[in-house]
Amino acid sequence: MPAIQSRKELLDALSQAAELEHFLCCSYLYAGFSIKKTPDENLKPEETETTRGWVTSICLIARQEMEHLGMVCNLLSSLGAGPNFLRANFPQRKNYLPIGLPFELRRFDLTSLNNFIDFEKPDSNYASSQASQEDPLIKYDSLQDLYNKIKNGFVYLNKTLGAENLFVGPTSAQITNETLFDQTEKAYQINLRGVVAKEPSQRLAQALSIIEQILVEGEGSIGERQGSHFARFLKIKEQYKALKKANENFEPAHNVVTNPVTYNHRFNAKGGTPITNSLTLEVANLFNLVYEAMLLMLIRLYSDTNETHDESIALEKIAFFPLMTMGIRPLGEVLMTMPCGAEADLKAGPTFEITRPLQFLPHRKAAWKVLEEILAQTGEQAELVAARALRENSPTAERLDFIAKSLVRNAKNFADYILGKEDI
Repeated sequence: MPAIQSRKELLDALSQAAELEHFLCCSYLYAGFSIKKTPDENLKPEETETTRGWVTSICLIARQEMEHLGMVCNLLSSLGAGPNFLRANFPQRKNYLPIGLPFELRRFDLTSLNNFIDFEKPDSNYASSQASQEDPLIKYDSLQDLYNKIKNGFVYLNKTLGAENLFVGPTSAQITNETLFDQTEKAYQINLRGVVAKEPSQRLAQALSIIEQILVEGEGSIGERQGSHFARFLKIKEQYKALKKANENFEPAHNVVTNPVTYNHRFNAKGGTPITNSLTLEVANLFNLVYEAMLLMLIRLYSDTNETHDESIALEKIAFFPLMTMGIRPLGEVLMTMPCGAEADLKAGPTFEITRPLQFLPHRKAAWKVLEEILAQTGEQAELVAARALRENSPTAERLDFIAKSLVRNAKNFADYILGKEDI
């Protein structure tokens, strides 16, 4: 018998997969943000060219993890459940999930690279893991093992329940390229797929295809790892070791703390490094506010709501891109250059903290009002932080001012859109 034999077990496994993808996306972004990218950061020209390539590669991997998270949420929706964008805060012990690996926010170095490789490594028993498992518990020692058990669970339940009784979720709750993005916006290059076939008999094939895409992009297929996350991290590790051999003083990342936290709130895990520099703390809190706004929008976007297509497009244009490119990435990079505490040489970093339960906002008119308010708050808080940085002659003042202007403009665009909607 397969490890997964009920809808409840399949939903639990998919929820764990979503949390894993979310963890990895944040860990990869943290490492990527920490990498130096210019010669004035004590890098030789040839080293700079390589480190910039690493940033591009790691950010691509992180983006694909975001896509995987979105597609896992589509799988959850196909079974009648809601999306899962929640996770525990960093750091988490090795036994937090069955995969048995630590969840950390750590700068780019050999240790973090080895951790990433361990997460993405192909299952040595890949071929046999396609077969039914005897263990009734959902245990797994790799992402590939988890997804193969999820795949077997879909096959088993499709056979025992029938496609009509298994895939009971509305296809309207799933986000795909075809249903969301304008045809003129192919430049986004996002790859989101769903279980949206009109005929229930065709949905199993779509679900299995999504899982296969996640496996191929992460671990690679049998005999072909090139382009996978696993292969990309192995290549970066080889390049890192070669540059270190050529220059023993080569240090590609900023000296940032591991697992920064803003304060010891009730959702925090033990073992974090508190940010005590007051200006840095304000920037870290702004980062978390932007992150919270993005998650609230994604939860709304991936739920079966009564938004029109145009309204979903409006959420997508705020959640998927501007909040990431105008907020998450630039603020994360700025935090990598700001002092964590009294030691000027020891830098902080984005904490990716979830400081309160983020719930689905069920009432459309109220939900849009709440989203409008939190977006306005990101702009207002960013302006205050930028003004303080300017007063204190912080090296980050100019960039924080640019970020503030971007967030204010983003909030205004959203407010203007709502103003033009009579029913919101």
